[in-house]
Amino acid sequence: MAYQQPSLLNEKEIPFHRMESFHRERVQDFASGMTPLKKSDHILVVHMIPESSVLTRKRFDATQLKEHGSRVYALGDRGGYSRFNVDGFMNYDGHQSIRAYSQLYRDGRLESVMSDAAYPLGQNEENGVHVLRDSIVEKALSSLVPNYLAFCKAVDLQTPIWLFSALVGCEGVRICTDWGFRDVSDHGIDRSPCHLPEIEITSLDADSMALLRPWCDTLWQACGIERSYNFDEDGNWRERRR
Repeated sequence: MAYQQPSLLNEKEIPFHRMESFHRERVQDFASGMTPLKKSDHILVVHMIPESSVLTRKRFDATQLKEHGSRVYALGDRGGYSRFNVDGFMNYDGHQSIRAYSQLYRDGRLESVMSDAAYPLGQNEENGVHVLRDSIVEKALSSLVPNYLAFCKAVDLQTPIWLFSALVGCEGVRICTDWGFRDVSDHGIDRSPCHLPEIEITSLDADSMALLRPWCDTLWQACGIERSYNFDEDGNWRERRR
């Protein structure tokens, strides 16, 4: 999709354009195989970007990023390793072969990525059907959001903060439609990258699961299902287990 030139955007549209452009360029890098992950398919890419990070030149030093960002865990993981790099500070899962990571940039924006967002149906991949790890993906994002918002509080990054996300290498991936993980959707994700709707976060104390409910519904809609079956009729999220 062609983007408008910045000169054609009004004052309010410019920061969103900058944030979305960064997100889409990074997603394209992953789609092209430019990734530190051990696998280059079935990837979830998430960016959380404060508007202030694209409107000011404020930067954080390495000590600040480590001190306040150590609990912005690798996506889907609560442990693992951490290190500094040229971009800032990274928490990651997997020592020699990275499976997931959360990268805090020096301007405060976050890139969080996980591989293995889908798995082969059955004991092998002979049937070619892969199924989305929907519960893991939804839970991972609901944990990431408050951890990153806590970081923003600590370093005085203000809202609004925008969340962008995409699935890469997941074309054809389906989703389980029952609690026993037996039945799968008739349809799979029809494109790669698959960009999910952006979310504007206006409070650092936001309820992450309530905030993400529309996002979770869209994740299932990408596989042809109306809504996320991980939410009950009262809107409560319940993790499905094998």
